[in-house]
Amino acid sequence: MRHDLSLIVVFLLGFAVVLQGEQASSPRPADVDSARALGEQLREKADKGDATAQNLLGAFFEIAGRYEEAAAWYRRAADQGQVVAQGSLGNLYRVGSGVPQDFSEAFRWSKTAADEGDPLGQFSLAGMYYLGQGRPVDERVRSELGPKGC
Repeated sequence: MRHDLSLIVVFLLGFAVVLQGEQASSPRPADVDSARALGEQLREKADKGDATAQNLLGAFFEIAGRYEEAAAWYRRAADQGQVVAQGSLGNLYRVGSGVPQDFSEAFRWSKTAADEGDPLGQFSLAGMYYLGQGRPVDERVRSELGPKGC
């Protein structure tokens, strides 16, 4: 868990630098302490069942290439109805990152998210219809998307 917290701190510091518009500045000790405290709060909220915090942890782990952990956090949030996590989890199933590739699960999660307006869910779902993943090819979708698909 200590390593996980370090990962979160690094991402929070990176986001803080980007948001402040600084180029290549070194974090000040107070920045590191603040990021560490935010990371601890985020992890604590996620552990207590906060779906938004769980989704954020999923995103941090996905960005870090730790797909199994990302999928686990997305699943916790998705099971609670967190729409962005549902779309993200569907995409992980679609490409087989952190979970076995499973077009039926990908379709289910992507459709759930798409029905709620999530852009990633909509994009994944359109691609699945276009390519016939999890469902037969939908010629209407294919014709609307054109030869490039998704």
